[in-house]
Amino acid sequence: TTLFATLFDDRITCQGPSCCINRMADHPVGDLYSPCPESKWSGRLPAGVDELDVLLAGIPTPALYMAGRKDEVFQIDWSRGLAAEAAECYNMAGAADRFRFFEDESGHAYTLAQVREFVAWMNRWMLGEPERPVPELDPEDFPMLPYEQLQCHPAPEENIFTLNRVIARQQAAARPERRDSGQLRDAVAAVIGEPGTVDEWEESNRFQVWSQTSRELLATVEGLHVPATLMEPMPEYAREDRPWLLFIDDAGRQKALESWGPAAQLSRMIQRDEIPIHPSVFVPDLPGWGDTEPALVPYSMTGWGSMDRLTAYLSCTMGDGVLRIRTRVAASLIRHLLEHCEVDPARLIVVGRGLGGSVALMAAALCEGELGGVVTWDGLTSFQSLAEEEGYTWPAGAFLPDVLVHFDLPELMRGLPCPVAVLNPLDAAREPVDEVGLEEMVGPLPDSVILEPGCDSGRAIGVIGELLERVAG
Repeated sequence: TTLFATLFDDRITCQGPSCCINRMADHPVGDLYSPCPESKWSGRLPAGVDELDVLLAGIPTPALYMAGRKDEVFQIDWSRGLAAEAAECYNMAGAADRFRFFEDESGHAYTLAQVREFVAWMNRWMLGEPERPVPELDPEDFPMLPYEQLQCHPAPEENIFTLNRVIARQQAAARPERRDSGQLRDAVAAVIGEPGTVDEWEESNRFQVWSQTSRELLATVEGLHVPATLMEPMPEYAREDRPWLLFIDDAGRQKALESWGPAAQLSRMIQRDEIPIHPSVFVPDLPGWGDTEPALVPYSMTGWGSMDRLTAYLSCTMGDGVLRIRTRVAASLIRHLLEHCEVDPARLIVVGRGLGGSVALMAAALCEGELGGVVTWDGLTSFQSLAEEEGYTWPAGAFLPDVLVHFDLPELMRGLPCPVAVLNPLDAAREPVDEVGLEEMVGPLPDSVILEPGCDSGRAIGVIGELLERVAG
């Protein structure tokens, strides 16, 4: 915050960053730290803007760079090397006296020793009194405040949340009111990128489960391994005109299938008659979900850390948010089903549950052909709602960088060229949205959209089953 404030506010006469400068390749990327998100904007790393670059961009503003010799996070060897580089750059700019490095005996902390050093630095550059004495400070005079007083309670006026909410509303107001499916595809592609190809597709042997067969497969997309379960009817139940179901669950395919999970129910595996028609069911674990959930790293054990935050923040600052990656992978899998598995797009239903609902809508928008239908179940109703609700409970991976400039989910619900079912839509707090709230968030929808606010799992499975019947020959 200090580094950026110095760049943008001419009133700042001098700065004293403490325990915060490093090469981003070392921290947070190298040590897999869950960083503060506000300075990790989308695409920062590919743009080559490192922490030292921000400090040096503030030249000739005087800078006291403070580091702890025992810092557990920002290793002192990193700080010493960067301090030497910063001193050289200040010297080249003719401002050698405006940079100083102070090495404290502390760990990762802003200590009273650093306070004294910075006060002396301000005396020199703000008051022009470099010899002004700085009083000794007794640690006993500075007890830790009660926990309640240390908690963050932003002022009700402008703060990070309110400022971002204003920006989100401005972006929403600037978007076109109506767009056709081609324009929506371009809008989604501008945020997500174009889907690629499935480079490898490995399958296990089939295993019979009553009227269905089940096999495990491993697809490789963009260098990422995507495990999946593929269920196809036994020959006596396998009709050429059968529907296909792509089921994406942010809880993973095991949750979708195990103990008569929804994807297993929709396969109709224990039904031996030919009516209803038995579909093929494809259930992948998109990157970061299910079997591809990343293993715990040490810094994610902290109260502010989590694997969700780590992957969301780092993928964002590397210019490719994790929700973008998941959507491209899903769209690539759809393309593979259509082109290599010879699935008729009109017979393919794409279902997304949880955050899988957002993925399903966006992946469907990227498809060239008209699908049989798209279902978002227990899904986020709009990205805008995340900017409107301070108490959101969706994971950090739900935030899609740059999306509101181009589109929001309700526009896809309205504009996809196929039937869309919105089942038990959820708000930013992951609470069901009632009909009144849904109308406020989504607006009027065409008759092709099936709205089922507050529906339970049984009803949701019934609606999906009806869609499968509708697209069957």
